[in-house]
Amino acid sequence: MVFGEDVAANKPAPEPYLLIAQKLEVRTGIAFEDSQSGLESALAAGFKVVKIEQPKELAQVVARSLRQTTL
Repeated sequence: MVFGEDVAANKPAPEPYLLIAQKLEVRTGIAFEDSQSGLESALAAGFKVVKIEQPKELAQVVARSLRQTTL
């Protein structure tokens, strides 16, 4: 997890996503975001971004995205 106090610049800066990538020892990933600042942050950090319109859609969107990624 990354919290606001963990980084010098919060979203829309890429720092939150760059820090989580460092913690997980990965270069990139898939970000599921519901805000414009989150989308900008993830994109700037080099993540693939999936916009979530409604929180209740998250599980279905994640499952669909993972199926598409593994094909």
